[in-house]
Amino acid sequence: MSALSSISAAAPAGTSVLPGASYKLCQPDTFANLYIQPSSDDPAIEIVSINASVTNATEPAAACNAWPVTDPATIEVCNLTITYTHPAWHDTVNAFIHLPASPGAWNGKLLGIGGDGWHAGNPRELPYAAARGFVGTTTDAGHLLDKRPVAEWALNEDGTSVNWGLLRNFAGVAIAEAKKLGRAAATAFYGEEPRYAYFTGCSTGGRQGHMMAQKYPDLYDGILATAAAINWDKFLPAMHWPYVVMKEIGYYPPLCELGAITEAAIAACGSINGVHDGITVDHAACTFDPQSIVGREVVCSDLGEGKAIPISAAAATIASLIWDGPRAYDPNSAKNGIAAKTGDKIWSGFSKTANLLHVAGTKCDKATGKCTPDGFRIPADWLRTFVSADKTHDPATLSWAEYTQLMHESTKIYGDVMGTSDPDLSVFARSGGRMLTWHGLADELIPSTGTKDYYDRVAKHHSGDDASELGRNAYDKVADFYRYFEAPGVEHCAGGEGWYPGGALDTLMDWVENGRYPETLYAENSWAKKRKPGSRKVQLCPYPKTLKYLGGNADLAESWGCEYNRDTYWRKSDAQKWRVSQDKQYYQSRWRDEL
Repeated sequence: MSALSSISAAAPAGTSVLPGASYKLCQPDTFANLYIQPSSDDPAIEIVSINASVTNATEPAAACNAWPVTDPATIEVCNLTITYTHPAWHDTVNAFIHLPASPGAWNGKLLGIGGDGWHAGNPRELPYAAARGFVGTTTDAGHLLDKRPVAEWALNEDGTSVNWGLLRNFAGVAIAEAKKLGRAAATAFYGEEPRYAYFTGCSTGGRQGHMMAQKYPDLYDGILATAAAINWDKFLPAMHWPYVVMKEIGYYPPLCELGAITEAAIAACGSINGVHDGITVDHAACTFDPQSIVGREVVCSDLGEGKAIPISAAAATIASLIWDGPRAYDPNSAKNGIAAKTGDKIWSGFSKTANLLHVAGTKCDKATGKCTPDGFRIPADWLRTFVSADKTHDPATLSWAEYTQLMHESTKIYGDVMGTSDPDLSVFARSGGRMLTWHGLADELIPSTGTKDYYDRVAKHHSGDDASELGRNAYDKVADFYRYFEAPGVEHCAGGEGWYPGGALDTLMDWVENGRYPETLYAENSWAKKRKPGSRKVQLCPYPKTLKYLGGNADLAESWGCEYNRDTYWRKSDAQKWRVSQDKQYYQSRWRDEL
């Protein structure tokens, strides 16, 4: 039984008694006997304090994986904070829980809320869960949700060694504990356990959702894990590749150059699906070469008001290498130079239609015209604080060879703890779990190819198929419990001109509770700026199918269908020739021999 070191009532007099005969008092005593069973590989917890108070909570205008809210609801909740420690780790963790407090407000379900970036949770979104009737849970994983330098929590007091307890909290331990505590709190408060438990998260939260399915497969009935930061040990240092390229080439382009190259790529590839809308459905078919626009003038406010410069060959090369993705240094590849793309691929690159100004940003001195790195901090934090464990290290100084070594070190040291890339979801599937994920194809922070790669590996693992010969049976087996959708034109977690599936949580619940498999996923251009939000609709296709324009008004969902991606789908083994023939005949007749 967890020890209860201190209990402090935070509810003002006269406000802690909740209406409704089935509810208990919203006060610490109600939750004094909470206990959770630690997972086999995780340490036991000891509760330090419990604070509980009745409060009014207003849902945010924008919540993860949800439609934008135009009329935010305010709901009365029992606001619960449980502070606890893992004695073996000497940490202090806070679990945050909102319990709907009005009569009939609770829907009998729990919703775990994931984090973003270095944040393991998001208390700001708890009112979103409560407004929809859920008991909402989230966590700080033992480090405060503020903007302190990562090294202040990630390193031990010596400043040179990693705090593995806090890292494991962030990886998944505290997220699992928040769910368990939420379930126990709901039982104590309502007198009954939640009937269903769901999780929602994007980016870091998407990684956490996959971690729950991989390591804690019986915790959640349904998991919505989107734009997931899985393969963390690989993709995160891969985000630093643009600055390695710039250093090797000796040029740091102003924002205007890379921005103009991306706009040109969107213009060239945004109509290959037959619709001139600037949204690329099939990124593999985008063959735009940035060298084709070298010399084109672009207005560059980074260098001065009204200043115009020609797009340089160096900037075009940098963009091409960012799209190609990190390659390993070796003496032979070094002879040809980084631009030759001869080293072994380490990880995938970014989409040609993704905004590069986050991962390849620079700041320029208008007086000298010189630009220096000024991009997304998390990759640099990872390389500096965790991989090198030296908070004074400047990743911008890394040579190609040094960077390659750190990439290998990242996987070697942290693959098991942070990678979140285990394709074995068999226990999750046997427990009846369902996982739904989508990824924007214009994601500017986490390339969607990492999610596609993981889904392919899950299909391979669960089918026993050879990696190069995945076919219909492989994906059908996985689709029974795990489905992945690609969202053209959507940026990281939200944003962009493309189709955003803001109702995915409802789709997941229908799948879990009613057995309705999501054959498609409804989406709208909810975050569009060039068009009226909500004016374009589509039914996204489950991978390995892709959207296909059928003709008619491209703003209407009925003008789009789904087709299998031939390069992904067709088997090549002799044993499957007959099946391929039959499948191909069927799909050719359905899509007018356009495969």
